[in-house]
Parts: sequence; structure tokens; C-alpha cells
Amino acid sequence: MDDAYKTPAAALDADGGLQYPLSRYLWRFSMFYVAFSAADILLAAFGLDTPGIVGLLITAFSAWFAGRLFLADNSRLPTADERRALVRRSLVILLMLSVAIYAVVLAAMGEEARVQMLQPVSEMPMWVWALIILFGVVITWAALAWGYGSMLEKTFKKQRG
Repeated sequence: MDDAYKTPAAALDADGGLQYPLSRYLWRFSMFYVAFSAADILLAAFGLDTPGIVGLLITAFSAWFAGRLFLADNSRLPTADERRALVRRSLVILLMLSVAIYAVVLAAMGEEARVQMLQPVSEMPMWVWALIILFGVVITWAALAWGYGSMLEKTFKKQRG
């Protein structure tokens, strides 16, 4: 096994598990994502419209920042299983955040604005919405995999010299 994935003894607890559970990095991912998204919203509020790709970059860089904390704590890259778990759980977090934000926005709107916002949903067939949602989930998964994967590997290689 490559040393880049080998857990140093100092990073293990008495039972041989990681000192810091993956939830530590998932919380950090969530905080980075919310902070970067809030900054993007503030830019939009001041009339600085950002392109749509910024959302994917926010996702990838949030994963990368959380992954850097993993590197700092464990002095190694996450194993394939850890990386898959980080990507999967981060995706679930993003889906929950999206549903919560959408619900808050809908609740804060007046009845007329809510009807206007939901009108396109009722006009398009459900299979189209299913494809749109599936496409969004796949693209988001790819951004997370990039952030926890190749971006983090490049950072690790630079740190090692």
C-alpha cells in the first residue's frame, strides 16, 4: 500500500480507529459550503452576478478545504472507502441544505410569488424534473469527488515536496 494512504499510529485511537471521525470533516465541509454560498449571495445582493459554475466551484472547494483538514489531522490522504463516505455524506448534506433553503424561501414568499415560482413545476412532466434533478445530483457528485479526490491528491503531493 502507498504511504500516502497509510494511517500513522499517532492518528489512531486505542481501538485502532481514527482519532477524528469523518463527521468532523463533514461539519467543516458544511461550514465552508454555507460560508462560501453566503458570500456568493452577498455578491448577488450587491449586483455582482456570478456565473452558475460558481455553485459547483463552491462545492468542490468546500470539499477540498475539509479534505485539507483531514490531511492536517491524519498526515495522509483518505482511503478509497473514506473518500467515498465523504463524497456520499457531503452529497446528502447538500441535498438536505437545498431542501431546507427552498422550504424557507417558499415560506417567506407571499402567496402570489409562491404560485409564480411553483408554476413551472406543475407545467413540466415529472420525468423531466426527475432528469433535471438526476443531472444536478450527478454533477454535484462529480464536483465533490474532484474536491476530495484529485484536488486533494495534488495538495498532498505538493506538501510532501
